[in-house]
Amino acid sequence: MKNIQSSLVKFNLDESIKVSSPIALSALANSYPPSSGSFKPDLIEPVIKPMLDLLRKTSSHIMVNAYPFFAYAANADKISLDYALFKENAGNVDSGNGLKYSNLLDAQIDAVFAAMAAVGFNDVKLVVTETGWPSAGDENEIGAGSANAAAYNGGLVKRVLTGNGTPLKPKEPLNVYLFALFNENQKTGPTSERNYGLFYPNENKVYDVPFSAKSTLVNDGKDKVPVKTPSSHVGGQTWCVANGKTTKEKLQEGLDYACGEGGADCRPIQKGATCYDPESLEAHASYAFNSYYQKNARGVGTCDFGGAAYVVSQPPTTIGVEVHPLDFFTNCGKIRFYCWDTAGQEKFGGLRDGYYIHGQCAVIMFDVTARLTYKNVPTWHRDLCRVCENIPIVLCGNKVDVKNRQVKAKQVTFHRKKNLQYYEISAKSNYNFEKPFLYLARKLAGDPNLHFVESPALAPPEVQIDMAAQQQHEAELAAAASQPLPDDDDDTFE
Repeated sequence: MKNIQSSLVKFNLDESIKVSSPIALSALANSYPPSSGSFKPDLIEPVIKPMLDLLRKTSSHIMVNAYPFFAYAANADKISLDYALFKENAGNVDSGNGLKYSNLLDAQIDAVFAAMAAVGFNDVKLVVTETGWPSAGDENEIGAGSANAAAYNGGLVKRVLTGNGTPLKPKEPLNVYLFALFNENQKTGPTSERNYGLFYPNENKVYDVPFSAKSTLVNDGKDKVPVKTPSSHVGGQTWCVANGKTTKEKLQEGLDYACGEGGADCRPIQKGATCYDPESLEAHASYAFNSYYQKNARGVGTCDFGGAAYVVSQPPTTIGVEVHPLDFFTNCGKIRFYCWDTAGQEKFGGLRDGYYIHGQCAVIMFDVTARLTYKNVPTWHRDLCRVCENIPIVLCGNKVDVKNRQVKAKQVTFHRKKNLQYYEISAKSNYNFEKPFLYLARKLAGDPNLHFVESPALAPPEVQIDMAAQQQHEAELAAAASQPLPDDDDDTFE
């Protein structure tokens, strides 16, 4: 740093170009409370003091890379997610000086200010050269997810544009650089390391984030993503899709490799098979690339194919299954379920495991007007339990609006055998539609008092349900619950 500074002075550039070097928060021995911030003793004399002395003499800034995500992920049981994401919260009071903090980033910055003051450099200015939040992560990277990333970066923009300093340095404007513009899809290490970008390598945005003080977050910033909600994408949920901006030759070359030497299961995209449509090179390549990627445990470098593919953290809709995002507003904020609809048809049997494997909850649905669908319930339940351990599962009997039901309420006993929650619903009339999702949301959030505060946005009912008849069915169901279970091992009936 001194050599570079000498060169700048030699060419009379030292006033227009400043020299500095970033430090990570790992350089601190203590950061909580902020007023107790201190540098690691072994760094103070050989590194910290000489660097701060140069920065003071040259009127430069100390550069700090601050990531509240790491502090939250390591202490999720102690740090509020709202506090880390710039959302409304009770705040934290520094026991050392009485200052109140409304967000974790301010607290981290003031810990650095306190550490500098402790070694006699209270006057050196600071700039945050890196901060951000990953849109995807591994199972142990608590809090990683696109909704949290959007909330953090959106909240950060609003925070910085207030022009205010930190509680310890209120008159010094906060200058921050957001990390990063693009996902570094070839970077090694945890999944989060490849998912800090606002954009994918092909220039498609990962999520929406405001860049002005007047902008608002998507959904007005109402997203509140608890660690285990369906929308959080914890658990490293990522997929590999084709890069539509590459050449057809590269797509075909990657497709040939994945389906050949790569060992991907490409049977469903053969002509006449379940995923042949849409009949396009990009769609078929996406299916093959993702099959190869998942087969290889989403390992680093398994979603590249010479630039023909890239990793996404939002579920793609073109790889053989329909994905429906469903939003519900609760007393704890908005929860989004990504519903992977495998249709329950046997032609999807070979694909189900790949879709089940990252599931956090499940709804098994049969048609009360078709006995065969109820006979398949044990198989679907068995497959789910084999692939997904200990996830909450709800059993639903659909089409209860139809008068001549073939599966009578008293014949539905599988849920009792497997200790599942059961609901009778009617998708076309919206009857009981929200109940399975409320049950699952409570289980996932670990909050039995969670409740919906707004009605979900549903399509207008196509039919009207006969409530008198349905009440009779519900009564039969309740009466059957008091009867001994049948002796058969599966739930088939004549």
